[in-house]
Amino acid sequence: TIRTLDNPIYATRIVKDSLFCLDREARSRVISIDTTEARFKLALANKKYGQVMHMVKHSRLCGRAIVAYLQSKGFPEVALHFVRDPQTRFRLALACGNIEAAMESAFSLEQQQGADGKSRDVWGELGSEALRQGNHQVVEMSYQRKKDFDRLSFLYMLTGDNEKLRKMLKISNMRNDIMGRYHNALLLGDAAHATSPQIGQGMNTALADAAVLNALLDESKDNWEAVLPKFSEQRVKEGNALTDLSFYTFSLSPAMQVKLMFGQMLRRKLHFLLPSVFDNDPMDEVARGGKLSEAYHRMSELGIIQKVRLANDSVIRDHFERNVGMVRDSGKRSFTKKVV
Repeated sequence: TIRTLDNPIYATRIVKDSLFCLDREARSRVISIDTTEARFKLALANKKYGQVMHMVKHSRLCGRAIVAYLQSKGFPEVALHFVRDPQTRFRLALACGNIEAAMESAFSLEQQQGADGKSRDVWGELGSEALRQGNHQVVEMSYQRKKDFDRLSFLYMLTGDNEKLRKMLKISNMRNDIMGRYHNALLLGDAAHATSPQIGQGMNTALADAAVLNALLDESKDNWEAVLPKFSEQRVKEGNALTDLSFYTFSLSPAMQVKLMFGQMLRRKLHFLLPSVFDNDPMDEVARGGKLSEAYHRMSELGIIQKVRLANDSVIRDHFERNVGMVRDSGKRSFTKKVV
């Protein structure tokens, strides 16, 4: 904290919010100072996040200078606590990947600017961030708000939602959109081959495959016999990891999915409080550009892949047996099943 004084002083020591000093006449003086901002920045620099959040909630820190400081130091999630302006909150929320806060700000901006104003750009940016995180529900809502019909149709194709694709075809007919009718009809033919969008990395992986293949071709001067073994060594594991992570990081069992979500929240919290002790959640590292194979390895070490695979296979098998009539629900449980 800096303040201007009429006469120079000579500081001797500081105790809490009191500055002990001598003036030009060598008289001892005590000046009250506010060290809140300094203590806040020191706690932030020392990664004492518990103390930081306590000061956020109980002190009077505010102002653009604090927000700018937090942004420059890479703490947009902390700066978010100091801002009420929807536009600034939206930017900070996107910077720290807080989809819920960004969505709340987007609704506020839409009310201020109108559905046909600049708010469409806001929904577009929110949709891009949600897509990066694999949150296809928010992606769908953003595309709907923005009235981005082409991307909305493609999203429904990726998620295998034939019913909504048919609705998009009807909308194209109502709007007399010839290209829209063509695209939706084309996508309806491919929607049966949907892949899981759970982690939102399919297109990223394909682009990474192309980049690696291009680099290997340049390195070997287009010698395909030398390229293909190296390409397989580097990328086959990434493709298989993508498939398994997509299917086995989300449980079809509601009870297990709640446990998985709680475990992910706990890992994030522990990493936030003690980053040098606890690693970040493996799937969060994927969103930051980490390798899928490394995330698969860590998820396997945590035992998540194995448990979810067993649970999902059991749910799918149970559904199949009941659907085809192999097993009937009599409403009674056998003595053996009760014991087991």
